[in-house]
Amino acid sequence: MELRKGKDALIIENRQLFLNWAQTKAFLQKRCQFSSSSYDVIFGAGNDISNSLHQEFLSDYQKLYVCGDIDLGGVTIA
Repeated sequence: MELRKGKDALIIENRQLFLNWAQTKAFLQKRCQFSSSSYDVIFGAGNDISNSLHQEFLSDYQKLYVCGDIDLGGVTIA
């Protein structure tokens, strides 16, 4: 079963931004350098996505976009 569909991944660290996807997407497209036309959205769960067990999964993407807070979790992901 293949769950990936996009060539890029957008990692969203903040739960509120992830749950309010429509608003987050509109903001990213209007105010940020987010221009991918083929991407998967991944919830980063704080900095849990930084765990080395996820490295192989994430390495299959051509580009990783990170939407994170400016706190320890966001900085760790970056």
